[in-house]
Amino acid sequence: FDTLQPSSQGKNLDSPRSGNHDPSGNLPLRTGDFYITRHSNLSQMHVVFHLVVDDSTRNAQLSARQPVLVGLRNILHTAAQHNTFNICVPLLLAHEMTEEMTLQWCMKRAELVFKCVKGFMMENSSWSGPETRTIQFLLPPGLSMEVFSHFTAMLPNVFRLANPLDLR
Repeated sequence: FDTLQPSSQGKNLDSPRSGNHDPSGNLPLRTGDFYITRHSNLSQMHVVFHLVVDDSTRNAQLSARQPVLVGLRNILHTAAQHNTFNICVPLLLAHEMTEEMTLQWCMKRAELVFKCVKGFMMENSSWSGPETRTIQFLLPPGLSMEVFSHFTAMLPNVFRLANPLDLR
């Protein structure tokens, strides 16, 4: 695998942050930071982007400017820069369902993540091109069919395409 160089969008793990440098050379990770691991023993998965989150991601009032969503955008940017053509994103930014994840909470979170991904795709010129890129949205186990059907109904509304106009 080629070495991924630190970018101005991601965290440069070679240079210490001011005031947070650990004498051992390790940098403390904060919410929104991410790191990348390479794998040769996982089926159809070669690179994993690990997004650092904290308990604030459980908050229903998560906004597009919060570090966890900025980190998601930085992951998408890094993946596009390095020709990663398939990426999986946990739609609720969680790997398991908890009590506070009501239907309303799930709908707000899914819409926010969908719109964050769409915004990145529209803004980033490296996303477009002759290559096909795939984003798979992963759902936690135990999600009800009702919530799943709400997500599938929301998807075409968020990723709406304009129909071409024929001026004959």
